[in-house]
Amino acid sequence: MQSPLANRAPLQLPLPDVWALLAGVREQVARHLAWVDDDLRQSAVMVASELVENAVKYGGRPASLKVVVDDHTVCVEVRSQVSSESAARETVARVEAIRAAPDRHALYLERMRALLGAPPGGSMQLGLLRICGEGEFDLACHLEQNQLHLIATRELS
Repeated sequence: MQSPLANRAPLQLPLPDVWALLAGVREQVARHLAWVDDDLRQSAVMVASELVENAVKYGGRPASLKVVVDDHTVCVEVRSQVSSESAARETVARVEAIRAAPDRHALYLERMRALLGAPPGGSMQLGLLRICGEGEFDLACHLEQNQLHLIATRELS
């Protein structure tokens, strides 16, 4: 007698192209902010990309991106379901440590120097620092009803 498993078709699923997703996010944010100066637009595109990449890597689904510009600020916000409460709490703590740093740009440069001397592989833990150090955005984060909210804000000049 033949096993009932012998004739089962394999499961084959297409997986989303994460790099294409990030490229699409960058393109849409750049288009949305086409009217602001080039430096701010490039920084906001980088920030959106970093926050969405974090949501893809560490967050759950669904996730969303919102970019809001008012008379004074550009705000980039990503919300994602929490797939690991401990990882979400680590992110909140990391953001709080960045916010408490007297010189965020120096913190970013310090991490860059550490990475230059580190062996290849492993987690870089650079994205959130890059948002503040390179993008000159302020960063906030909070956990609310199983959703992680990462908010990056930069004053308009």
